[in-house]
Parts: sequence; structure tokens; C-alpha cells
Amino acid sequence: MISIFHLLASFLPLLLVFLLFLIMPDLTRKDLIFGVRWPKDDCRRPEINTLIRSYRVWSAALGLILFVGIAALSFSLAWTWLVPFGAIVQILLFLGIYQIFHRKAVALKQTLKPMKQRKQVMLSPMEENSIKPGLSLVWFLIPLLACIFSAWLGFQDYERIPDRIAIHYNLFGHADRWVDKSPLSVLFLPLTQLFLLGIMLFVVGIFRKAKRYVDVENPRLSLHYDARFRAHWIQWAFISSLVLQLPFLLSQLQMVRRLTLAAPLFVIMMIIPTLFILVYAVVLAYHTGQGGTRLEPDTDEQEGDLGKTRRDDDRFWKAGLVYINSDDPSIWVEKRFGVGYTVNLGNPRSYAILGGIILLSLGFILLAQWMTQ
Repeated sequence: MISIFHLLASFLPLLLVFLLFLIMPDLTRKDLIFGVRWPKDDCRRPEINTLIRSYRVWSAALGLILFVGIAALSFSLAWTWLVPFGAIVQILLFLGIYQIFHRKAVALKQTLKPMKQRKQVMLSPMEENSIKPGLSLVWFLIPLLACIFSAWLGFQDYERIPDRIAIHYNLFGHADRWVDKSPLSVLFLPLTQLFLLGIMLFVVGIFRKAKRYVDVENPRLSLHYDARFRAHWIQWAFISSLVLQLPFLLSQLQMVRRLTLAAPLFVIMMIIPTLFILVYAVVLAYHTGQGGTRLEPDTDEQEGDLGKTRRDDDRFWKAGLVYINSDDPSIWVEKRFGVGYTVNLGNPRSYAILGGIILLSLGFILLAQWMTQ
């Protein structure tokens, strides 16, 4: 059983990345073809359909070859580090394929000039940024209480904790890193729980504050589905913050000797929450699409003038991935390929936020190293 689970735990994330990039054109907004804006009713051109089919073929072929190669090397050489390294290589491969098709989409747009006969519209910032919050932040007190309970458990049963504490386990459930017992080492797990909760709250903040995309052809519907999209992902962040508490609480219970699990069962309980969050995210991305576009009903009904299209802002996007617009006060904007948001590097505040993220992450890593010496 453990070998089957080892296979699942090791390669399911790679498989999810492979499938996610394969279906990425289906998740992206219909008027964005490989990071290039087109009038929505022009996106069914045969040239564009051919481009998307070609992307799928190349992504499927090269991605499958890489996946099989990583799997074969990992099992034949028993190099467990090949899996995370392979995930990085896999992402870089798909980004490289995307860049090839982004350039093709740019060339196709320059040839066909689809925006020339369109009335380009720029919506007001007030209309784009107004949004009702989704799930209340009060709900996040539940995972916060789990963090507090974990810390209380460690100090309440401090005398029951052995002199040497296991702080890391391998994929077979056996401890492979130990530290001496101390108040700081007992706090290591609760502080990790708190750090992960902070990440989820940061994600919620992005979904609540990011710039809103409004479809000029269907402004009312697009605002409605955008609100549903954000509500779904805020709910995902809440459920994920709860699920992430489970492995740390189990580890804390094991440490204070209030729970004893066999090694195979323990590793399953450690890894399943992470796999659940990843699968949940991919399924949700396919269900909602970018900005809730896949939530829309199958109808050709339009509210506005089909001769209108959103302003052509391709010049602000570098390689279809990086957004730089000093005239846009927004910090977070929708990504052009995939689901979620990216930062506006034309806003000076974005550098402060990115710097803060890097400093906090490095600070936590250094703190964890110091606490577990």
C-alpha cells in the first residue's frame, strides 16, 4: 500500500501541472488568445482554433515525454529530489511553449488587424473596482483557534514530550530530522500553522482587492460572475486553511504522545491534505475559469453593441505575462493566461508588497532554522 501511495503522492502534482497547462486556453478569458486581446466575436476564427489545437498537441506531446522521463528516472535511480526538480522543469517547459504561441498570436493580430474597425472602450475605475466581499474573515478564526490549540497542547503536555523531537518525516512516515526539546522547538509547529494561515489570508486579500474586469458587451453579467468567481476562491482559501491544520495537529498530538499512528497511516494523513488542496484548486479553476467565465450559461444573448470591444492594452503586457502600467493605480490585475491575478509592476507599491513577501518568507525560514537548531 505504501508503494502505491508513494507513487500517487510523488507524481500526482506533476500530473496536475501537466493537465492544468493542457486546458489553460479553456480557463482563460475568451477575448485573450495566448495573452493577446481580440474582439470576443473574432475569437472563433479558424486561424485561432488552429493555433489553440497546435498548442494542445505540442503541450501534450512534450509534457508527456517529460512526465514519463521524470517518473522513470525517479524510480530507477531512487532520487526523490527529481520530482520537485521535475516540476520546475515542467513549468518552464510549458511557459516556453506558451511564449512560442504568444508570439504567433501577436503576429496573427498584426496581420488580421481585428481591432481596427472596433470602438474601443475603457470603463471607469469605480465600476471596475466596486465589489462586495465574499466569505467573512470571521470564519478564519477557526483555523486560528487550531493554531492556538496546537501551541497550548505543546505546553500543557510539555513533560510528556521526549527529550528529542522529530520535526521532519520522509515519505514512508519515518522521522529523519530531530531536535532537542525546548519551548522554542515546541512552538515550531504552531508557528508554521500560523505562517500558512497568514498566506491564505493574503490570498483572500488579493481576491477581495484586485482590479475588476468588466466585459463591455455584458457588463452586468460579467460583474455578477466575477463576484461569484471571487467568492468560490475565497471559500477555497478558507477550506484550505482548515485542511492545512490537520497534519500539524496530528504531528503535535504524536509529539505529546496523545496519538500513535503506524508509519504508513501517518504519512497518508500528512500528504492527503496537500493533495486535496491541489486537486481542489485544479477542479475549481476548470469550473470557474478566469473571472468566472466558465460559470456563464450557454447563450448568445448580448447586452451591448457587438461593435464595441475593450481597449487594446497589449502594450502594457510584456510577453503576455508581466503587466507594467504606471497609469493604472491597481496593484493586482487578472492574469492573461490561466486563472488568478498578477502584480502591476508599474505601481511603486507593488515593489513594497513583493519585497515584504520576500522578507517575511526569508524571516520565517531563518526563524525556523534558529528554533530547530
